[in-house]
Amino acid sequence: MVFCFLMPWDRKRMVRDSTPAKIPCASCGGAASELKVRNTLRFCFIPLCWTTSYIILCQTCEWKALCKFNLPGRRKV
Repeated sequence: MVFCFLMPWDRKRMVRDSTPAKIPCASCGGAASELKVRNTLRFCFIPLCWTTSYIILCQTCEWKALCKFNLPGRRKV
């Protein structure tokens, strides 16, 4: 309970889904994965809000891109 008063705000990232991306890495052309990440903002361990974003992560060079747009083949949510 003391920890809640020392650091009340917390952000937590959790990978919800991981699939092979339909597009190659923009940096090296290697295989990439599409990650669906849920970002949660918590106050004293109580979730207040969350957002879902897509991240393309290269498995070869570890290049990362945050996608704010719909990826090819994805439905609008």
